[in-house]
Amino acid sequence: MDETRDLIEIFFNDEESSVVRNQALHRLQLIGDESIGLELLERAEGFADCDKDIVVFSLRQCGNEECSDKLLEWLEKSTDTELTTAICEVLGHIGKVEAVLPLLRLLDDARADVVFGRPLA
Repeated sequence: MDETRDLIEIFFNDEESSVVRNQALHRLQLIGDESIGLELLERAEGFADCDKDIVVFSLRQCGNEECSDKLLEWLEKSTDTELTTAICEVLGHIGKVEAVLPLLRLLDDARADVVFGRPLA
């Protein structure tokens, strides 16, 4: 678990080179430990406006139910299509019943830069 924590620190360290951060990312993917999902998600929240790749990777590691409440919060706030899509994918993977209505609401969603389902007339 210490290796995972160290890799998370490296991954979120702006001062590391992109090569080192990518290596940390690759190692985290190989470990595939879903229990770190919520920690990644909480750390990634501060990066939502500056480094979308970090956030999307963090979202995709949140494959357990403990992350679903935070993901539902993000779903309501997100105006970025890529992030919203990643959130939807993860919520679908988790299969939490409470996510069905918020996901269905996306069909008529017309927030700035987010259009799912029916085209705007």
